[in-house]
Amino acid sequence: MHYRTTDEPAPERAEEPSLLRFQRCTWCTSALFGRRCICPHCGGEDLIWEDSQGAGRIDDYEYRPRKGHVPRLVCLVGLDDGFRIEARLSGCNLPAPSIGTRVRFQRFADGRVPVFTVQAPAAA
Repeated sequence: MHYRTTDEPAPERAEEPSLLRFQRCTWCTSALFGRRCICPHCGGEDLIWEDSQGAGRIDDYEYRPRKGHVPRLVCLVGLDDGFRIEARLSGCNLPAPSIGTRVRFQRFADGRVPVFTVQAPAAA
């Protein structure tokens, strides 16, 4: 079986902590988070790197228990670029924001966990 990697490397997150990148399949235009060799949707091998705009919405969330600590809020964020990722929310007080709340990418925690902040609603 032949596996092809993209010619353009992904940025090192330690060097660019405020940059969220993803791959897009040139065959079916699917957006994919993380390094892939083959598109899981169509099997295409031509994947290119793109910079995310970093804006999205909360699609789902859950509280994950942690022994001896307050449970951690983990969200599934659907980005406007077309992919979904599991992430943390920064500066979020209980209760959690509702599903559909707009969020923006802020940084990576621990070198690999995306952290988002809640965006204030636009003034009417």
